[in-house]
Amino acid sequence: MFDEAGNCYLSDQFIGSNQVLCNMEQIFPPAFAEWLLVPADRYNKLLIPEIIVDENVKDFDSLVRRPYYRMRGKKVTAEQAFDIIRRVDNIFRLTDAIQNHPDYIGSLNFDSWIFDRHHYPQHYGWIHADGTVGCDGITQKYPDIDEFIAEWFIKMMAFPYLDLVIAVTDWDETPPSASSGFTYKYNPYDRTIPTFEESIVCGIWIHNPVLEIMGPKRTVKKYAEYVKLYEDKNRVKYLSEYYQDNGIVQADENYLKRCIEAYGLNAHEELRKIRW
Repeated sequence: MFDEAGNCYLSDQFIGSNQVLCNMEQIFPPAFAEWLLVPADRYNKLLIPEIIVDENVKDFDSLVRRPYYRMRGKKVTAEQAFDIIRRVDNIFRLTDAIQNHPDYIGSLNFDSWIFDRHHYPQHYGWIHADGTVGCDGITQKYPDIDEFIAEWFIKMMAFPYLDLVIAVTDWDETPPSASSGFTYKYNPYDRTIPTFEESIVCGIWIHNPVLEIMGPKRTVKKYAEYVKLYEDKNRVKYLSEYYQDNGIVQADENYLKRCIEAYGLNAHEELRKIRW
């Protein structure tokens, strides 16, 4: 429903039945009564991005518990990385002041665990403090296409400079060689049967203002292209255990304090609430 000024009103009932729109509440003002108000300027902004879904993955629903994926992307600046980290890292779920702040986006399937010392492995995420974009990680349980679209549409809108591709496989957490006792971190790209490329089931391509969900064949080609263009020479940097196993703390307590203060909050007070 629209008013004379072009503002759009979405009913809570409709929003609740559509996961994509429900997650978009993070980029809109709070709901008013039984309606979510989307101001005309923001509604028009939503018409600019494109969402393209290949026909062969339009009903994608993971058949494995926590799909293994590899992400590669164009490096961003350290300042841009700081903004992403402060708005998506999971540590900030532990403080209501930040979790409920309109700037905070969080994650659904593609996590950032840079600060939380209780998480194994420590200090990893898809965005690195130096601006590197990408990791070899796992999603949450049984993701589907609606979750992929919701999460990356929000991130694309919040961080329009992102340029990345994600190749999602049907491997459950680890490549076959790792699950059979192979120590994956010491030879991370050891040939497996089936190969990584053969195991890709879908892909996510962000090239603002376009979000594409791709079928396996397109994903294989696009991922190879991004590896050639953007992969760091230190390839093991993308492994989830890299920072932990090498004793590298890419974002220390002072970095965390800066993140909190960027919300206009008292870092000392908020840190008392976080068992980080």
